[in-house]
Amino acid sequence: MSYKKKRPRGKYNVIVYNDDHNTYDHVVKSIFDICGHNLIQAEQCVHLIHHNGKCNVFEGSYSLCSEIYEELLKEGLTVKLLK
Repeated sequence: MSYKKKRPRGKYNVIVYNDDHNTYDHVVKSIFDICGHNLIQAEQCVHLIHHNGKCNVFEGSYSLCSEIYEELLKEGLTVKLLK
């Protein structure tokens, strides 16, 4: 009997949460640079983060979402990786 290494499958989401220590402009720039959104999309995400407390800024495979998650964390954003 062979055992295959289990890989996370399905769609994953990178959620950015509102916090008191990141500026609006820093979050826009981070989402723009890291997630690949255009400027308008990044600003809309930050608007949702500001008013709703969170926004799903990226959706995809585990490996892609994990990379985005780590980069946003390095920028000091409050982020979670969810399935």
